[in-house]
Amino acid sequence: MSFTLQAIAERLGGVLDGDGGLVITGVSGLQDARPGDLSFVTDARYEKLIEETRASALLVGKEFGACRLPVIRCAQPEIALEVLAECFRPARAEPSGQVDAAAQVAASARLGAAVTVMPFAFVGDAAEIGDRSVLFPGVYVGAHAAIGADCVLHPNVVVLDRVRIGARVVIHAGSVLGADGFGYRPVPEGLCKIEHIGTVEVEDDVEIGACVAIDRARFGRTLIGRGAKIDNLVQVAHNVRVGRGTAIAAQTGVSGSTTIGDACMIGGQAGIVGHIRIGDRTLVAARAGVSKDVKEGSILYGYHARQHLDKKREDAALRRLPKLLERVRELEARVRALEAARKADGESPAD
Repeated sequence: MSFTLQAIAERLGGVLDGDGGLVITGVSGLQDARPGDLSFVTDARYEKLIEETRASALLVGKEFGACRLPVIRCAQPEIALEVLAECFRPARAEPSGQVDAAAQVAASARLGAAVTVMPFAFVGDAAEIGDRSVLFPGVYVGAHAAIGADCVLHPNVVVLDRVRIGARVVIHAGSVLGADGFGYRPVPEGLCKIEHIGTVEVEDDVEIGACVAIDRARFGRTLIGRGAKIDNLVQVAHNVRVGRGTAIAAQTGVSGSTTIGDACMIGGQAGIVGHIRIGDRTLVAARAGVSKDVKEGSILYGYHARQHLDKKREDAALRRLPKLLERVRELEARVRALEAARKADGESPAD
């Protein structure tokens, strides 16, 4: 797979500065690039690596300065980079549109047109699989579950009974949708399990990372809103509602019956307690702990999470604390010295 630099510039809508006939055979970061690769600079922090790179050319911003290498200048290099990645994306095997003989599909299951079911996948009684959806090896779809059109379930995804998934949903390997929620009631003998008889509903255009757990509701549904993106190793508990277009980064845990609004961004390892509401367009920093309702548009940082600017002021004050303590000790020493001098002169310290 190769393109001339001129052809790439035209594809990206960029301005070429250098040899347009140069042949490009791949795309890579500055440090890993080899001759023939087109690399990129979308962040000024990495410009210092240009002198060491072995790349043959660079994709840069429109205002980027002079460079020893040929460059393609684009007004929005981050977007151009996505187009470039698509140009060099390795070919993928086309889905067969058939059910493999080693798959197990219940007689009462309903499969749409051109559905691909790979070896050792399982589709239970009365389950529905939409047109052109793909089930990779080891996928389990439980009884009465429903999966929409153009979905991709990667190896060993588990979609348990009665879970409903919309169209164009991607679920990466090892994720489990519809396991029982974590609920127990103390009794004299120990802990008695609370039954969870609800379901999970995933709306259209959602992407769920690897090894994500989304628990079924006690009653009703656990809901993942349209266009939401969930990173690897995220726990979404029973009856949680995740808003449309919200992104949740890895290792975040969301406790039961919490509602997260639309267009929120939740950083990695954040912890969110149960039965609270997080307003639309809220930003939660990595490792923040959210323990109460949050109004829309908030920026939360720290544990326990507080308003962003308040917490930053507190942190700045803490960083100054050692010098402040040293200054207080100096002042105390000066006061003691002054008091001793006045006492030696026969004056009362109160004078």
